[in-house]
Amino acid sequence: MRPGLKRSAVWEFFTKNGNNVNCNICKKNLKFAGNTSNMNDHLRRRHPSSHSVGETSSAIVERAPAVSDLDMPSCSSTQRDVNLTVETIESEISSASLVPPVNVETTSSSTIPSRNISGGGPLKRRAMQTKLFVTSTRSELSETEKRSIDESLIKMVTRDMQPLSIVENEGFREYTKKLQPLYSIPNRKLLSNTMLPSKYNETRKKLHAILQNISHLSITTDMWTTDSQKSFLTVTSHFIWESKMNSAVLATKVVFGSHTAQNIATELKSIFDEWSIFNKIVTIVSDNGANIKKAIRDILQKHHHPCVAHTLNLCVVDAIKTVPQILELITKCRAIVTYFHHSSQAAEKLKNMQKQMGVAELKMKQDVATRWNSGLIMMERICLIKEPLSAVLTSLPSAPNFLNASEWERLRDSITVLKPIEHMTIELSAQNYPTMSLVVPIVRGLQYAIRSQQMKTTEGECLKSSLLEVISRRLGQPESDKMCAKSTFLDPRFKKIAFGNESNSSNAQKWLGEEVSAFIERNQRTATAPVIELPADKSKLSLWTLLDQKVAEAKTICHNAPSVNAHISLEQYLRQDFVERHQNPLNYWDSKKATFPELYELSNKYLCIPATSVPSERVFSKAGQIINDRRNRLKGEKLDQIMFLNSNFNI
Repeated sequence: MRPGLKRSAVWEFFTKNGNNVNCNICKKNLKFAGNTSNMNDHLRRRHPSSHSVGETSSAIVERAPAVSDLDMPSCSSTQRDVNLTVETIESEISSASLVPPVNVETTSSSTIPSRNISGGGPLKRRAMQTKLFVTSTRSELSETEKRSIDESLIKMVTRDMQPLSIVENEGFREYTKKLQPLYSIPNRKLLSNTMLPSKYNETRKKLHAILQNISHLSITTDMWTTDSQKSFLTVTSHFIWESKMNSAVLATKVVFGSHTAQNIATELKSIFDEWSIFNKIVTIVSDNGANIKKAIRDILQKHHHPCVAHTLNLCVVDAIKTVPQILELITKCRAIVTYFHHSSQAAEKLKNMQKQMGVAELKMKQDVATRWNSGLIMMERICLIKEPLSAVLTSLPSAPNFLNASEWERLRDSITVLKPIEHMTIELSAQNYPTMSLVVPIVRGLQYAIRSQQMKTTEGECLKSSLLEVISRRLGQPESDKMCAKSTFLDPRFKKIAFGNESNSSNAQKWLGEEVSAFIERNQRTATAPVIELPADKSKLSLWTLLDQKVAEAKTICHNAPSVNAHISLEQYLRQDFVERHQNPLNYWDSKKATFPELYELSNKYLCIPATSVPSERVFSKAGQIINDRRNRLKGEKLDQIMFLNSNFNI
């Protein structure tokens, strides 16, 4: 390389100063030892974004061959080489980064020694090619890059529940252009009519392929009505795939007409047939509405399991109604919260009082009639901000009356006795681990926890007693329910010890034994019958014939008695060590699928059942009222696509 010619792009960020160089960004002085190592290290540590641009450009320049090293016998061949070099640079830039290369034409050309380059000599050709290396830029993205950005745009819209019109917002378009000037932002019509359906169909095919490769799944479903009285039904599938719990929204459909059992059943059957899963469904979990239960049990003739979270909600509502003083207390708390939500002056005073007292600035929480836990959250928040709230209420003449001393005691008792129910609801509403197997032990644990609470007021004691009575009546004995019992038995953390009644655990073992026996019998139909080999030595035949026949008969009996093998398999499973409670039971079954193949299949069947329909409810409650308003302006088909991708984008 001719002295003075700075071919590395790192010189874009440094100025030579004797035996040193100065950083043009932070003005730091560095030693210069004849190479660019110090400068590259400085950019990498202090200015990483600049280093990535410099490194890419430098790598491209360094890889380009010098013209003086090429054999160029004629002008035409020289031109071909130059064109080839430019194409190579553009190709390498495309594969190196999504960030457009920096144009360093001025800096690089200023470093070329001032000499007479007229004529067709090698120096002129070299200068021309050097200029081409450092000034070449792309005019468009590669198809791969464009697809990647398109996909990120669709992901942002569907995962963050953004309106499709965001692509037409001036600020968003300007922001996107700053990030990638070469990207052509699609308009709303293209996004809605082409890009979104394309991604939906692609993801749908992937999910369909997975569902065809599993034997069992469960369903949760829920209905939701918009402010404009349009009704939607969402259906979510739950299954075990590659030893992990998986949930996938299958559809969100408009329900026309009245919500009769027949209409609901028709919509559900249509969705199940679209996915070819009707015969794979183990159970369908929903709320306790009479119409949806009738649709599932009577019309579709599928097993229905009531949502445990919904049942707990009914338990709390029923129990509170039996204690008028507690009901009155909640009404009083609600009035205080409503007052602060409707009065900006009161809300501002509360905020200032919290600042003055040096406590966290917390807002009041409003309860929702259909969610009992929102009432608990409301009461907890009032307790938490008692001091600043009391100070503000006394200074506002139009404010509602605050709680007196006895009411505070009742409030604390209410929170204490309701807290275990909140913990249970959270535990059973998860999607990343089996939950149906938790119902039997956790209901017993809930009853024990409530009984153990020490109440300080008569009203608190009444609420406690009422809760225990209602829980026992509404939840009954979950261990006598086949789905709960089987899933609990197949959970290696619990097996039989979670059952309170020995006859219930024995029933669970009997039910599973029948299924294991059926598995074995089906396998035996396709298996080759055992071959009995008699001794080759004829002289010994008479001595051992009787014994050999008895052994062969014993083997045949064992081979042809699936119930015996089923019993043995279950007993061996029960003798295995328990798994720690915090561990995932699916990992256990993955390690035991060769040892207990039939039980492994049944674990996939029963451990995939969710205890609640909360996963389907989350589709409509993720982002609050603002998102609901955006959804109301969407057509049913488009809403279905967005909700589907929101749940399944990364499949």
